[in-house]
Amino acid sequence: MVILSSALGALPIPKIMPLVAAQSTDLAAPVLQTGFSAALHEGDCVDIDALAAPLTHATVPSGPPVGNPDALPVANSFTTIPLPLDTIRASDHVIVVADSAVNGAIACGVVGGFLRKDGSLAIGLASVQSSGVDGIAFLTPSGDGESTGVSLFVTMPGTLTQASVASEPAAVLEAEQVADAAPFRSGGLGLTVDEFRDRYGIGEPHMRGEDIETENGEIIFTATTDGMVDTIEHYFARAVSLEDARVIGLLLAPADAVLEETYPQPGATVDLFTSPALAPRFSPTRLIGGTQFSTWPNGKPGQFTISYEYDNAATGIYNVTRIVIELGNDP
Repeated sequence: MVILSSALGALPIPKIMPLVAAQSTDLAAPVLQTGFSAALHEGDCVDIDALAAPLTHATVPSGPPVGNPDALPVANSFTTIPLPLDTIRASDHVIVVADSAVNGAIACGVVGGFLRKDGSLAIGLASVQSSGVDGIAFLTPSGDGESTGVSLFVTMPGTLTQASVASEPAAVLEAEQVADAAPFRSGGLGLTVDEFRDRYGIGEPHMRGEDIETENGEIIFTATTDGMVDTIEHYFARAVSLEDARVIGLLLAPADAVLEETYPQPGATVDLFTSPALAPRFSPTRLIGGTQFSTWPNGKPGQFTISYEYDNAATGIYNVTRIVIELGNDP
């Protein structure tokens, strides 16, 4: 089955912080911009555990609406994850879907149910927090049985008319611009400074960039000389669990991020990701103090890390006090 949840603050599930309930009337525009982020985790609705694989953001197709304008908009996505479906359903797994603008869980389910004749598993998604969001998901085994295709279909409160209003600015683009430029989907990393501010607000000047207050702490971000967000730090006033921190980190990452590996650092855990869409957002090198340095230190174009720094790690209590998201593989 599948669980949906959101996390720039917290969720209404044990181990996930409680957030403000999603306001259905506010969902259409943010989802058209960034979509609902998603990830497969181990665990269940009561105890969300380790990250298994990120999923592509579920988004509403671009373009003018057709048919009856009272129809519900549907955000959807497809992701191939490198895990057999038999492995996923053999132990407890959940899918966490979040919306960075709303900061609230939107639906919930668990991996389970009845297999179809083709070996796929259809899952219903139920609304939580009075979000008004429902949907379905299909988990389909690959031909060789080594991977699983995950299709998400999530209904948004509102009508196609409301959604089209939010998408009108895109309609003024030249036809060739629309054809040449695929939309870049990210909750933070790789956005322009203006896009980042539109999403999280305008902050105060900081020695490392700009400081934006949040419900639980602050976000400090830096940008390149041409205005692309390249580093994000999220400090928590109240420490969160590692798995909560991972949900929050993915909300600030590109939508197509793929988890490459996880490794320990002193006082921290590091997740290394690759995002094909992130690579062309930055030049190969950057000028710092008159010297050219690689934009992707110790890594390849499109790679980035999310570091989760612990409070009292020596005691075995892994409460995360800071997330750091950086380009390359040099946390």
